[in-house]
Amino acid sequence: MRRIVFVHLMVMSLALLSPTSVPAAEKYPDHPIKIVVAWGAGSSQDIPQRIAAEEARKHLGVAIAFVNTSGASGMTGTREVVKNAKPDGYTLLSYADSTWYPIYSGMTDYKTDEFELVANLFKQPLVAIVRSEAPWNNMQDLVKHAIEKPNTVRWAMSVGNQSHFIPLGIEKKTGAKFKFVAVPGGDVQRQTALLAGNVDGLLGYPSSVAEYVKSGKFKLLGVTYAQRLKSHPDLPTFKEQGIDVTYEFRVGLTGPKGIPADRVKIINDAYEKALKDPATVKKLEELGFDIDFMNQAALKGWFAKFAGDLEAYAKESYQKK
Repeated sequence: MRRIVFVHLMVMSLALLSPTSVPAAEKYPDHPIKIVVAWGAGSSQDIPQRIAAEEARKHLGVAIAFVNTSGASGMTGTREVVKNAKPDGYTLLSYADSTWYPIYSGMTDYKTDEFELVANLFKQPLVAIVRSEAPWNNMQDLVKHAIEKPNTVRWAMSVGNQSHFIPLGIEKKTGAKFKFVAVPGGDVQRQTALLAGNVDGLLGYPSSVAEYVKSGKFKLLGVTYAQRLKSHPDLPTFKEQGIDVTYEFRVGLTGPKGIPADRVKIINDAYEKALKDPATVKKLEELGFDIDFMNQAALKGWFAKFAGDLEAYAKESYQKK
């Protein structure tokens, strides 16, 4: 009798462990997913993430809540997720290229291997921006000035992100020398410094400076994409102007290391569908973003090269502030 009971219990246990019999509590997702944006509301990461999430939640079947945790050029919110969030797929982090720069600049106590890459969603170029009354009408003019009169063009940047590394790349490729001015904060603060005349130029996003350009306060000198923008067909690329520098600002989702692969796939599938929705695509394109979906496997491949290039570049150039 004892033997029969024992065998019966074993069969029940195996049935419970079967992949086809997953307890309801393990269904994913079964409650809202949180996305942390390590910048303020309305930032270049925040708005597109919210647009994409509005459609993705329909495919996930749960709400997506946003938490803006700004501070220390994005490092405060990033650290909170990487160091403290559970790797269960319910807390994700909006990443951009600026998420990774501080790591290779030696500014963080976390490393890239503490992240679980989930998906890339979109990309956007940067444009070189100056005040309308500035003497330069293109990047060639600006670079020529910075070569002939080194350290006289005051360039706004935030230490450790693309606003810093890209002009360093321009210096390396052309021999120009900028006077870097560290402006605490992000896009808005750098634009304010330019408006006030405290700096002479900066890199920004077409969408974030559109009103200033329209009102005649700013003008654009070039774009970092390899091709011209549909929205600005008359604006030449850096490469067209003899500056061998290209850049695409990418935004996606990551999280703490260890998110189960099946949960990552569920997120991937939901966002891939969301980014094929015509209304969603239209909203993002109106902001200046191009869809650039990469699932986890594709993102890992891209990131390996990106990280290698960035690490080498940071070692060579970062101290040239």
